[in-house]
Amino acid sequence: GGGMMPSMMGGGNPGGMRMGAGSGQPGARLFISNLAYNTTWQQLKDHFKALGNVVYCTVFKDKATGQSKGSGIVEYEDVSNARQA
Repeated sequence: GGGMMPSMMGGGNPGGMRMGAGSGQPGARLFISNLAYNTTWQQLKDHFKALGNVVYCTVFKDKATGQSKGSGIVEYEDVSNARQA
């Protein structure tokens, strides 16, 4: 059982990165969809960091195959950066 969405609370994601605990500001975290299947979390972070300091970034992958699901999360240090994205 269980849904496909990962928990937003705690828990590590080996495919992602976390620097510090994150801001926890509402609206600072963005769900990104329609990613190319070969996009890495590093590429995603590099793209979005032009708008501000990215504190968390991950690309969701299928646990069985390791294939990207074409979506991920980017979290900014400041919610105002997320609003610009």
